[in-house]
Amino acid sequence: MQINTGSMEKLTKAKEALEELLIYRELQKKPLFLELSYFLASPEESCYRFFSYLANCAGAQTPVLADLWQNFSLQEILSAENLFTLSAEGGKVTECLAEVAAHDWQRLEELVKLDVSALVPQLPSLRGLVEPKIPTTPFEELMLSFQKAENWAAELPSLIDFYNCYGAGPACRHWAFVWDGELRGISRPDESDLAELVGLDRQKELLLANTKQFLQNLPANCVLLHGARGTGKSSLVKAVSCLLADRGLHLVEVAKEDLQTLPALLSLLGSRNAKFIIFIDDLSFEEQETSYKALKAVLEGSVAGRPANILIYATSNRRHLVVESFREREEIHGSDTIHEKLSLSDRFGLHLTFPSLDQDDYLQIVEHLARSLPISHEELIRRALAWERKSSGRSGRLAQQFVQALAGELGIGSGHQGR
Repeated sequence: MQINTGSMEKLTKAKEALEELLIYRELQKKPLFLELSYFLASPEESCYRFFSYLANCAGAQTPVLADLWQNFSLQEILSAENLFTLSAEGGKVTECLAEVAAHDWQRLEELVKLDVSALVPQLPSLRGLVEPKIPTTPFEELMLSFQKAENWAAELPSLIDFYNCYGAGPACRHWAFVWDGELRGISRPDESDLAELVGLDRQKELLLANTKQFLQNLPANCVLLHGARGTGKSSLVKAVSCLLADRGLHLVEVAKEDLQTLPALLSLLGSRNAKFIIFIDDLSFEEQETSYKALKAVLEGSVAGRPANILIYATSNRRHLVVESFREREEIHGSDTIHEKLSLSDRFGLHLTFPSLDQDDYLQIVEHLARSLPISHEELIRRALAWERKSSGRSGRLAQQFVQALAGELGIGSGHQGR
């Protein structure tokens, strides 16, 4: 089946738009735009391949926009990292740079608004294959606003403001990351709810205040959250980060095994305008371990120093993060070794303690988490105490596990947050 003259003209114009990109020229190397270039060069031969590629993308992640081409092309464009987006992140876009960006955005608008399905009669529609999800993040809202905008070049001032708040590249698309030598965005992070963390009012107040100061470019401290297992330390860090994600805060989780790569992570993030919390969960070091020295250097004392846009939040079951041995206490120079190890926890400017729960605290958390379940108060308390007796100790995590089990037994989706 032959493509009509009008469609051929649109395809030719689209090829020219892709070729004329300047700052956004790196998009041409992205798999999505490589597929587009194959399609534009030979639409009748490549249309099925192009359709299949977009369908596979939709199978891997639920789109925000009904048109798959518009969804995934906008996703790539808005999360691109280049001179314009990085300058916008730092709030320093020159007049000349804005003009060049406007040039590119006129061509990008032409590409994204290309009705691929209408150009090739044998190609099925790219709309309606998947039910699009409701936008829930600032980035998804941005995608929707650009799909509706009539003049993309005119939207650049608001786009600059967006990058200045949330960061450019992957930072504008994700608020939570994991670092394992490579920075990976988390598509579905654990969005703990601050209101569900019962009995931690002082800890919530202090961590929230410290983090808000950080976002406001005011002095703020690295934080060590220490105490018994299951008392809400990790959940509090995640809940505060989730609450402030809309204000441009990013959380980067780093495993203890990857602490030696912290300098590389700081080098990657330190030049950015976006704000990052490096989160190290369940931190402690045995006697023979030396990787704590990498963390100690980052916290304070290294020549490079810790960048102003980065704080470190760590959780631990121990107040002093490094175990001291009896031998060290007995050695002549043991006091020097002990002092070096104990000084690690001292380099966190703010310490938040999470004590073990007594029975009243445990039941208070149970009552809060189970408030919507159809069960009498007396029966709830009786069963909660029976659950506690079968366990090794009281904690908020234990209360949450009990309520989850109870909700499942009652056939109700609880939706309660874990600790």
